[in-house]
Amino acid sequence: LLGERLASMLDYNVSQLCGPKCTELKVRDAVRRFTWEPRTLLQQIVTVYLNLSSEKFAECIANDERSYTPEVFSMVLSRLRANSIAPVNEIERLKNLADMTERIWKQKAQKEEDFGDDFPDDFRDPVMNTLMTDPVILPSGHKMDRKHIMRHLLSSQTDPFTRQPLNENQLIAGISVYEFTRTEQIR
Repeated sequence: LLGERLASMLDYNVSQLCGPKCTELKVRDAVRRFTWEPRTLLQQIVTVYLNLSSEKFAECIANDERSYTPEVFSMVLSRLRANSIAPVNEIERLKNLADMTERIWKQKAQKEEDFGDDFPDDFRDPVMNTLMTDPVILPSGHKMDRKHIMRHLLSSQTDPFTRQPLNENQLIAGISVYEFTRTEQIR
């Protein structure tokens, strides 16, 4: 869960620095007034990505539905090369992480596409409107994907639907659409 929050934060910052809206980051006298050095910041973010680089972290990056896109990582790699912001070996390691992340992201997208809209709303997270991979049932009876309710519980120990106190121990595992489909195929 912490990995997903960290990946989300890094992805958002990289998206702001290198994504489609990066040209909107102009501030007059930014270097003098704020010690604003976007190249240094990008290099530091890349260092964090590289230090956490693993299959599990790539999965955390791919799960970031807000900021991650393969295109942004491609822009980061291009910017690193064009401006010599990082050594060649670090750029290559980041490319490996980007490739691994994109593969996981595509598999996830394919899985959701395979199910399409042909499954009941019971299998969609009511907050994020995404296919639940690890559903849990809250004491109020509402269902949510575990990763989303856990993220919510980090900032507020309440049921998001009723505002009643809630902690992780009160969550009951539910059945995912994948398990449901496997069960139906066996019948």
